[in-house]
Amino acid sequence: MIVIVAIILLFILYLLYKKYYAIEIEVYNLNKLYGDGENAPRSMYEHKIKGTYDTIKNNKDCSRYLQCRSLFNDSHHKKYGHIIRDVVERHNLREPDMTVFRMNSTPQRILAHFDATDRYLIMVHGYKDILLFRMDNFSDEEQITFLHDVKDLKMEGLKKVLKNKSIEFDEKRIHPGDVVHLTPGLYHYIENNETNKYTILLNIDYETDPVYEKLWDKMWENGVWY
Repeated sequence: MIVIVAIILLFILYLLYKKYYAIEIEVYNLNKLYGDGENAPRSMYEHKIKGTYDTIKNNKDCSRYLQCRSLFNDSHHKKYGHIIRDVVERHNLREPDMTVFRMNSTPQRILAHFDATDRYLIMVHGYKDILLFRMDNFSDEEQITFLHDVKDLKMEGLKKVLKNKSIEFDEKRIHPGDVVHLTPGLYHYIENNETNKYTILLNIDYETDPVYEKLWDKMWENGVWY
């Protein structure tokens, strides 16, 4: 009888874990962030695992970084909703079309890419180094070639290439409370070289630009928007 009760309790605990604590985590290989299935390289996870936020916080493997990326749920609204409301009010914005939560382990790198949505990044924990630039004067093919040329470069290497091509850029280190506005088509490369730490970033998204949406689909037809 005691064994049966123990099994039932364990099963209940397992269901509670899955419902309230288990999250889906993307695993990225820092030695090869990109795949080969799309026209342009972008950061792509190798596989997904089940875990908790502590799985990300306690990651000790510096050859990979872990990311939880999800649409806002009730828990996120309770914990971070006031931050969203404050940014919306300070920047005179309307209610977001979509809000996204991201937690990443460090070190981390996100390859240069643009988004077709009008997006605001809100730093909540840790920091990120961001490189911002535009390539509107380059053809689609030139942009794709450029992304292939720089796919293995870190921040300093990418800055050298941009300087050599006379592409203006803006470099930022964002800390908790900082907000970055990513207009559609604005390329951004993100990096954090700390070890065994983690970052939390929130996205609030608005309209999608149809011109950049078409180019985005051409480059990353199998991509995930958020």
